[in-house]
Amino acid sequence: MNLRFREAGLFHFKENGKDFAFVFWFHYPVSVLYRKAGFLRMIVILKVDVKDLGKKGEKVKVADGYGRNYLIPRGLAFEANEGALQQHALAQASKADKGKREQERAVRLASEIEGMTISIEAKHGEGGRLFGSITNVQIANELKKQKGYEIDRKRIEIKEAIKSIGSHEVVLRIHPGVTATITVLIG
Repeated sequence: MNLRFREAGLFHFKENGKDFAFVFWFHYPVSVLYRKAGFLRMIVILKVDVKDLGKKGEKVKVADGYGRNYLIPRGLAFEANEGALQQHALAQASKADKGKREQERAVRLASEIEGMTISIEAKHGEGGRLFGSITNVQIANELKKQKGYEIDRKRIEIKEAIKSIGSHEVVLRIHPGVTATITVLIG
């Protein structure tokens, strides 16, 4: 058997205070073996969501070339060195604190709005059927006019189209996980 070895490598480690060193003869170049073993990897922090890799703000381990030649030059990530990791930790703590404050504010707003009643005048025919329907835009405008609360129209959920006079329940999604129910009187 005639094997040709391309490179020799020295493997050195310490265990229980003893030094161990081995010389290996490799059929592949050492750089290829390091890459296959995962030694040529780098940790980056993503600036934006990257498909099949991670979300904004996550620490991910990527191939060295992918990080240096693709992610970093395009502004998709930055290398996770000591300073960047500290800054990332501070940013994550700040983001968590801000999210907690927004959640508390949303819970307060939901408790104020819960059970509130607003009335909307609309044209209707015989039998209480409306000409058209009441939309979330109209509900948002009336909520602002009558009660002074400005809620984005996209956060107003109408289960069924409101096409008749009477009382209808409408759900407001104020924040993820925080909802309030109001009554809309159509007359």
